[in-house]
Amino acid sequence: MDDALPSYETAITKDHWKIVARYIPSRDLCNAALVCQKWHEIFAPQLWGNPASHFGAQNDTVYVALVRFKRTLSWARLYVRQLTHTLHLPPAHAEIYGGPHTDWLRDVLERLPRLQSLIVNGLPFFDHASLLTLRYPSLSRRSLQGDIFPVYGLRLLDASNCPNATSMGLEEALLHLPDLISLDLSRTIAAKNSAVFGTLRLLPNLRVLKLRGLGLKDNDFTSIAISIGTRVRSLDVRDNLLTDSSARMLLDHCVKDASPVLSTQRYTPLIPVQGNWPLESDDYIGSENLEQHLRTKLTRGFVGRLAIEDAHDVGITHLYVSNNQMTVEGVSGLIRSKRLQVLDIGTLSQAFRRPESLSMEEHEDDFMMPGVEKLTQVLAECASERMVYLRINYAVVMEEAPAPPTSPQRTEMEGDLAVYRQEGAHELESTKPPVPELDAGETAVFELPGDTMLPQELHGDSPRSGDTNTSGSVPSGDNVSEPEISPITSRAPMIEVTNEGPQGSIYSHRTSTYYIEDRRSRLELRQSREYCLHPGMLPKMHTLVLTDVPTKTDRPEVIHRLIQFIKDCAEEHEMAKLRARFTYVLPPGRTRVVAEREYARSLFALRRIILEMAPPPQPLKKISTSWRRYPTKSSTEDGDTEAFWDAATHDFSFFGDEECGLPDHEPGRRLPLAAMSGLIVASPPPKMPTRQPENQGVPKLDIISGLSTFRKDRKAAFQTALEQGEIDPTIEGYWPGDITVVRQPAGQPSGAVDYYGNRFELGYRYR
Repeated sequence: MDDALPSYETAITKDHWKIVARYIPSRDLCNAALVCQKWHEIFAPQLWGNPASHFGAQNDTVYVALVRFKRTLSWARLYVRQLTHTLHLPPAHAEIYGGPHTDWLRDVLERLPRLQSLIVNGLPFFDHASLLTLRYPSLSRRSLQGDIFPVYGLRLLDASNCPNATSMGLEEALLHLPDLISLDLSRTIAAKNSAVFGTLRLLPNLRVLKLRGLGLKDNDFTSIAISIGTRVRSLDVRDNLLTDSSARMLLDHCVKDASPVLSTQRYTPLIPVQGNWPLESDDYIGSENLEQHLRTKLTRGFVGRLAIEDAHDVGITHLYVSNNQMTVEGVSGLIRSKRLQVLDIGTLSQAFRRPESLSMEEHEDDFMMPGVEKLTQVLAECASERMVYLRINYAVVMEEAPAPPTSPQRTEMEGDLAVYRQEGAHELESTKPPVPELDAGETAVFELPGDTMLPQELHGDSPRSGDTNTSGSVPSGDNVSEPEISPITSRAPMIEVTNEGPQGSIYSHRTSTYYIEDRRSRLELRQSREYCLHPGMLPKMHTLVLTDVPTKTDRPEVIHRLIQFIKDCAEEHEMAKLRARFTYVLPPGRTRVVAEREYARSLFALRRIILEMAPPPQPLKKISTSWRRYPTKSSTEDGDTEAFWDAATHDFSFFGDEECGLPDHEPGRRLPLAAMSGLIVASPPPKMPTRQPENQGVPKLDIISGLSTFRKDRKAAFQTALEQGEIDPTIEGYWPGDITVVRQPAGQPSGAVDYYGNRFELGYRYR
């Protein structure tokens, strides 16, 4: 297994030349490989491991280097050719040279027998002719092995954005690559074909599939879901036209059932990805970027069989469906499967509307789908055990979902601020019992025999035996100074109470589990009144991405809600750290600090929040007619004349019907007033008044500036506490996690650019 730990000899062996070889330029690598056989073994893998990385970036340079490399393969030794594991060809525009020969792809795959990664993203000569050459072996290979079906051991293929590939060529190529683990056909329009989708069933080791930006519809996705089944673990179908029907197809064919009652097969635990330890006895949490993890491993060097290849019947756990036409209902069903670890839904579609009606009584808002805030309760119930990455609209944090109709109302009782009490302690009744009164007559008092070890009594006047105790206590005998045995006071433990008061009790018992539980209860009580997403609902989540966050707003509650979310993260982090410090049992052979840190992360794992800002609104362009484009419309530049021209820009009422193409005497155009028997024609309904913006005069607030001010203040307070000598201080609102802001420039053109420089979108429509 490739995920196994290295041997002891491999771990302690340090070859400094192998470390230095990564930073040596290509020309010096060629010279160093010719020094001796030992240096050739060290520096040749750096040259031949990924030879295309030395080709350069210019079109003509890349093309010439590729042609020379192809010629070199014909006479290079097999030992040297077996050092190549990755071939990453940059998108060179070789149409001016006519492109390489059509057999270049077959020659590369045949003469590099250990090639495991081929990246041809945007390559123009990865075309129909080169793909069809894989159907038959070359003459040299046919002379050695006979006329057999050619099969190549490629494990990663990135053929995204290849404009000259065809459906027939891709179908033929996939038949000869049965060992593929990762396949990327994003924005390759030829991949949108039922024949190509049907070939996916012949790839038993396929675990990562990317079909982004193909314009897929529900009918296309049906073929995909049936072909891949539960073998694929990561599926990327962003930027398509999928609806809730595709979500149901995913549930039926690609997502395993987590319920042991409904499942007919034995439950298969998730195979761990390298660098992740099992958090439970029968389940594992995978990497949040599985595709990048596999790409890094397969392009850095030779690897054996990966652990993920053995997970052949796990189902989809990493799903990317943003920028589709799915609604809250479809995504809710996917989350309820309880199998997703990574989910990217972005901003869900709310455009499920009926066709526009001519009636003015029906409003468009009546057909709006519910917002993303409806997923709050579903995420809390079904995603708390597995979800490690979530990309969702920021409204899930801002807007409150409707309260559940059967949710009990929680009220807070008067507490004692987590004062420690013994488990066996009992409290007496609040009513004071009556004090018993002695009889009027004298009562005989019997004295226990004395002990010689008792201290002697000092000489002095002793009180009279006939005196009665006016304080209500039990009277003693004549010698009241001698100690008496009390069955109550002698067996009760003596407890000395110091630092009384609520504040003193908090600081003296901060290490108690009662304090942690009381702190947790108070946090849950406050959050139970807010029906929005809280960080404690997803304790296993590592990264949270909030999309479409506005840059400026006139609602101060937006900034306050985001700050409160950060405060809740700080509170969850602090409670997890306290629980790990005072309740975690250290296993033998481990460092206390490291073990507590790992256990605290298992209780609350959020480390990063990414805010993807919405693009700023573009300024409204002034509408002008095409027949007059002067700076001013009047020759006198008079203000009243300019206002008149602006108001009459689109007014053509001075034309008659004949000039507008509507004849005056068209039959059936006038109302039949004679047949209406004098009925009065109702006047047209009044125009709907245009709503003016309510907060037009309210100044805009910068969201990022408000968050930055809060974060800097909390960090400054934390640094001040450290400078004062406090060890691991607790500062309210300070969260050590990262907050990343991703801004989109205004006016950024959408779509992709072909190799001629033309911009197009949706795979076919040029702008």
